[in-house]
Amino acid sequence: MLKQERWVVQGVASLRPLDVSVPGDKSISHRALIFAALADGITHLSGVLESEDCLHTVAALRQLGVSITVSSAGNYTIQGRGVGAWVIPAGVHTIDCGNSGTLMRLLCGLLAGQPGQFCLVGDTSLSKRPMDRVANLLAPMGAQIRTTEGHAPVWIEGSALTSADITLSIPSAQLKTAVLLAALRAPGVTTLRGALATRDHSERWLQYIGYPITYDQAQLSMTGCVSFQARDMAIPGDFSHAAFLMVAAALTSGTHLTIRGVGVNPYRTGLIVALKSMGAMVTCENEADWGAEPVATIRVTGGAPLKGVVVPPEWVSNLIDELPVFAIAAAAAEGRTVVTEAVELRVKESDRIVALVRLLKNLGIQAVETAAGFEVIGGGGFRSGTVDSLGDHRIAMSAVVAAQVGQIRVRVNNVACVATSFPDFRDILDQWGVVFSEENSRCNISQ
Repeated sequence: MLKQERWVVQGVASLRPLDVSVPGDKSISHRALIFAALADGITHLSGVLESEDCLHTVAALRQLGVSITVSSAGNYTIQGRGVGAWVIPAGVHTIDCGNSGTLMRLLCGLLAGQPGQFCLVGDTSLSKRPMDRVANLLAPMGAQIRTTEGHAPVWIEGSALTSADITLSIPSAQLKTAVLLAALRAPGVTTLRGALATRDHSERWLQYIGYPITYDQAQLSMTGCVSFQARDMAIPGDFSHAAFLMVAAALTSGTHLTIRGVGVNPYRTGLIVALKSMGAMVTCENEADWGAEPVATIRVTGGAPLKGVVVPPEWVSNLIDELPVFAIAAAAAEGRTVVTEAVELRVKESDRIVALVRLLKNLGIQAVETAAGFEVIGGGGFRSGTVDSLGDHRIAMSAVVAAQVGQIRVRVNNVACVATSFPDFRDILDQWGVVFSEENSRCNISQ
């Protein structure tokens, strides 16, 4: 039985000039599909990311009775069912969220006000991630959500909801969106305060379709039980995908990288700020709006010497998903890089602080785990080695970038997880000139 997949990667001294587009944004794809399902009328989406995570969202919505058709890769047509309660057959509906924490938390908001009984399950990794935080957050609205010792499986008894005044203490766009989805079915005005300075894809979408919502970094208010019309949207390229290419390019001398149509939502682009502060040559050009979201062309020229930085805490929320690959840049930079206030890394697909420090040490880099972050002493050079992703797609891809940046040979175990978010990753790197060996690319272990 196939138990493990691995890549053996050999970094190269120079990369071909690359002019590319990255697949659609994962966070926006999840949200666009769900909001389209709640609209009145037909929504046409282009650029939907066809990763395993997003395909689980498509499957979940179809299971709930939403008609979704696919005309070609990334082009989806959704027949909305409206904001009002959908008709769901009797019985407990078990919905498989795969590896997607985004889907599980958003479904809590979507289904809390939907009459019916639901059980949300996931894979081994997802079943370890905290779900009591979303259950507790929605409780003041009357949501009846029960977790399994704080984790999945999550049981939802859909019921009538009421508007509420809620304080969000954890900076999380997933939690924020769960409240918004629940508030759509709660009469009156729901107000959300607290840690709101996180990615605002959901708020932008609601404003784009003309929904009555107001928000800033201090307060968000929206009126529930308002129907809205479907509106088409082109989904921009995923900045988190672009991030891996950006770091590889910035640290490969003579490299010229152009990535077109990338989403540059200001709550997502902390990596650009961080890389520039280290001395990298990164620019954004041709900025425009694709419906609800800003996009741009990102250009990177490699070879500038980078210096370590102390990352200000206020940068972290806009950098959180990119911290693994940022750490690779830190390892190549001269001097000390410090990241604090990043405790959320501990409850991702893996404990990313542990996984990241282990990755760096295995490749000869001085790195120290702290309670809420890490420190890296860069500039000493990488050595060849083996990295286990622990089933975390961002750790796997960061290890591949380390091989290229360090021009070393790295064996990366457990790479099947990359398909959950960036299924085109290897194809793009093949096109660019990064060398993948087929030696031991698959390891079959029979039990």
